[in-house]
Amino acid sequence: MSLGLGLFIISGCLAVLAGWSVNFRITGARFSWIGFLIGALAFLMAGVVQNLLVTPVALAIHGGEGVVQLVPMFFWEAVYYGLAAGVAQEGMKCLANAVYRRRAFLPVAIALGAGFAWAEIVLISFPAWQTPVASLAGLALPVWERFSAILFHIGTAMLIGLGFYRQMVWRYLLLAVMLHTVVDAVVGLMALFKVDEVIVFELAFFVFSLMTIWLASKWTKQHWTTHDIESREGM
Repeated sequence: MSLGLGLFIISGCLAVLAGWSVNFRITGARFSWIGFLIGALAFLMAGVVQNLLVTPVALAIHGGEGVVQLVPMFFWEAVYYGLAAGVAQEGMKCLANAVYRRRAFLPVAIALGAGFAWAEIVLISFPAWQTPVASLAGLALPVWERFSAILFHIGTAMLIGLGFYRQMVWRYLLLAVMLHTVVDAVVGLMALFKVDEVIVFELAFFVFSLMTIWLASKWTKQHWTTHDIESREGM
C-alpha cells in the first residue's frame, strides 16, 4: 500500500466517522451529507484564497523557488503564513455556513467541518500516491496527524456555526482564525528555526485539537439543547 492510498482510505474514513460520531453524540440528528459536500467545496475555495494571500509575499521574499518550498526566513513571515491560512480556511467555513444556513445550525456546522477535513485529506494524499510504506505502522504518524486536523476543523466549524446562531459571527470567526493561526504559525516557525521534533509537535497538535473540539462541544451543546427544545415546541 502507498502512503497516499493509505491516507486516502484510513483518514478519509476517519473524517466521515468523526463527523457522524460527533453529530450523533451532541445532536442526535441526521448527518448532513449536503453540508459535508459544501464543506469539501469550501476547502477548495480556501486553497485558492490562501494561495492569493501567500504567493505574492513568498515571491517578493524568495522568488519563484520560494513559492514551491515555502520555508519562511523571518519570524513575521511565518506568522503571516499562519494568519493567511487561518483567514482563508476559517473564512471559507464561515462563508459555507452563511450559504447553507439552516435552522438546525449545529448538524450543518459539524458536517461542514468534516467535509472540509476530508477534502484536505484528498489533496494531501495525491502527491504521496506513489510513495510506498513498508507496513501499516508507517501510516501511524500521518494518520494521527490527519485525525488531529479532522478534530480541529470540526471544532472550529462548530464555533463558527454557534456564532451564526448567537448572531455573533465575527467574534467566533475571529476566535477560529486565531486558533488556526497558532497551529500554522508554529509549523512555519519550526521550519524557520529547523526544529525537527515531529512527535512532540503532533502530540501538542492532538491535545490542541482535543481542547478546541471540547470547547466547541461544551459551548454549542448548551445552546443546541435550548435550540432543539424551542424547535420541537414550534413544530
